[in-house]
Amino acid sequence: MSSASCSWCEWVSVAADLVGVIGGLLLAWTFLVARRQRDAVMILGGAISPDPRNEAEFKQALSDLRREVLNHLRRRYTTVQVGAWMVAGAFFMRFISAIFS
Repeated sequence: MSSASCSWCEWVSVAADLVGVIGGLLLAWTFLVARRQRDAVMILGGAISPDPRNEAEFKQALSDLRREVLNHLRRRYTTVQVGAWMVAGAFFMRFISAIFS
């Protein structure tokens, strides 16, 4: 093939890199943002209340954290799906670029 017919291959390759980076950032962002809440729920869920007088407050804090995690769950799953599809699309774009180069 001539070099002029494959000038678009470089553009597809660069676009694939950008799409892959954005998709990877979406995946990483979702994991890192939710980490603090997941850790807090795990710590409170496995902890034993040392003082019976604080048990109601302890259970309320655990309930509030769980509610907060569940409120953001759909948005986080959507962000993960978009990121995963973007990474998959980047691989496909790189494949197409490699075939025609």
